[in-house]
Amino acid sequence: MRNKTAPATALSSAEGFDSNPETAISLLKELSRDPSPRRLARPMDGVFYSSVAAIAAERTRLAKAWKVSEPEVVAVSIHDHSAGDLNGYEGSHDGVFRIPDLANFLGACGVAAEVVTDHNVADNAQWRLLLDAADRCGAEGGVRFGAGTETSTRNGHFIVITDDREFEPPRRKAPVLDIVRDVFEQKAGDPRHFAEVAIPHPGLSRRDPRQMVLERIGLGASMKIEDIISVLKLARQEGEIVHVECRNGLTSANYRIGCAMGEAGRAERWGKPHITQATRDLFRETVSWYHGADGHEPEQHISQLMFFRREHVSSGGAISVRKVFDTIRREKALEADARSSGKRELGERLVSGFSTYDALDLKHRMAAKVGTAAYYADCVVPFFAEGIGIGYPRATRKALKRAARYYGRMPNPDAA
Repeated sequence: MRNKTAPATALSSAEGFDSNPETAISLLKELSRDPSPRRLARPMDGVFYSSVAAIAAERTRLAKAWKVSEPEVVAVSIHDHSAGDLNGYEGSHDGVFRIPDLANFLGACGVAAEVVTDHNVADNAQWRLLLDAADRCGAEGGVRFGAGTETSTRNGHFIVITDDREFEPPRRKAPVLDIVRDVFEQKAGDPRHFAEVAIPHPGLSRRDPRQMVLERIGLGASMKIEDIISVLKLARQEGEIVHVECRNGLTSANYRIGCAMGEAGRAERWGKPHITQATRDLFRETVSWYHGADGHEPEQHISQLMFFRREHVSSGGAISVRKVFDTIRREKALEADARSSGKRELGERLVSGFSTYDALDLKHRMAAKVGTAAYYADCVVPFFAEGIGIGYPRATRKALKRAARYYGRMPNPDAA
């Protein structure tokens, strides 16, 4: 019988991908020409291919809505992690792609620009190596890169994005208000200085029992709502905005509702003490919501995207990350003008967030959830278990690794 496996239906195995990323990238390019989902051997295969197809469909939809051609609609991935670069940049401890491979991977999936926000960039020397790697990818005509760092502050994870070569990454356990104040003071002193602050995967109230459990087991890495409110008050005082993640590619959670600070102002049971009209107004005035990929594993890198019109975010024909954030700020200003004039809705939007998770059918959504659980079981739980002195049997870890591989480190090369 004829072999039904086509190049567009395969990437590479988990083992082969790590040693030969060019194989996966070349097959992805075939897929980008024919992104229709197929019947595949593993659950995460369908998730991955359906996600690529969803990105293409969303680009088509927005091109019609914005009355432009499809190439004029560009996708940007914000809040991502890398495995460093061969120039000596170390990257995140949990990244999968080196920066050049990440650029090729995202380009093949239809993403035009990327903001790498690796965990706890060590110092200015490492920061400059990150900027060099990012600039090199852009100069070679691939995906344009911006740079930032996701710091484990005393108050939880916090992101600073900038192109300043003199930038000193915040130290671990630094108070988040000190970091924010430094950034805002630099911007006030030099209007040309580019820097943005962002809060990834925002957490719950300290009084929420669920947050207490997460803290107890060592997984309370997100900023708590009380600390977020303190940052937003400082931003309002300085006339600034803060980018807060409304969707996250790793968790697929909707934080805009979970924080209960979005347009609806819906209160969770344990968050009610914070859900006042004053707090909702604070969020509306100072928060720009964004979709963050939080990419560690391959399928997560394309799970949450922001779409823009090319004319708004390009400079000299190339995508500019600075212009990406300028456009986000322009939309925030338009929203404020609309509210002040009594309009309930902004007319034509400049930015469109997109979650590929929402485009999946129920089967693939469940597979994505199991894949995330496998990621945590394989990568996160052993790390924290060892850190707090809990034994982690070798047989258990081996079984979890098999589950993680089955649920999708990379799509199966034998899928038909």
